[in-house]
Amino acid sequence: MKLKDIADIEFLIGLSLTRLKERIARGDIAEQTDVWIVTAGAIDEGLIFHDKLSIVKADVNKIDAVRRAKAGDIIMKTTAPFFCALISEEPDRPLYAASSCITIRLPLSGEGACYHPAFLAAYLNLPFMQDMLQAKTTGTNASVIKKAILEELEVPELDPSEQERLGAAYLAIIEASAAHLSALASLKKIHAALFAEKLSQALGGDQ
Repeated sequence: MKLKDIADIEFLIGLSLTRLKERIARGDIAEQTDVWIVTAGAIDEGLIFHDKLSIVKADVNKIDAVRRAKAGDIIMKTTAPFFCALISEEPDRPLYAASSCITIRLPLSGEGACYHPAFLAAYLNLPFMQDMLQAKTTGTNASVIKKAILEELEVPELDPSEQERLGAAYLAIIEASAAHLSALASLKKIHAALFAEKLSQALGGDQ
């Protein structure tokens, strides 16, 4: 089955962060609450790095509500490597994908709900799929993936229970990876603070 053949699937082009900021500057959109913007630089290996999100203050009522991220959305980079990240839970703040990303929104209920978002995210992040996407964009404008390419992608038709099992395993890996990176970041901060302290003591002792 091709992605475009999944009933009610949506491919949403992200917001232009530049235009959004211009509208805020003109006063078209009031600076009201923090809005998180997922850019391509915030996605890597299936994760969204919050410290790399762009944050703007805006009135969310003036931003396209359809494109506001929700649980089950898959946000994919439109430039290589074409990693994507699953929004597994409802964001606790307004979250939107930037124009450097595309959102794949699967139907989560009804007849069209034949694919688990976690399974599809795992499938799209597989090395052979990344190689295929890279091959499909080689020679094109800056290796940018288009909606039409995604629509034509073949996806395996697995039993929903098998999809759920594989999707759960993928999420467990992603959560473990996030925990590892968080612990590593904490250790780096401790090391930097210790290094700065010792360096300060050494330099103070030379005076």
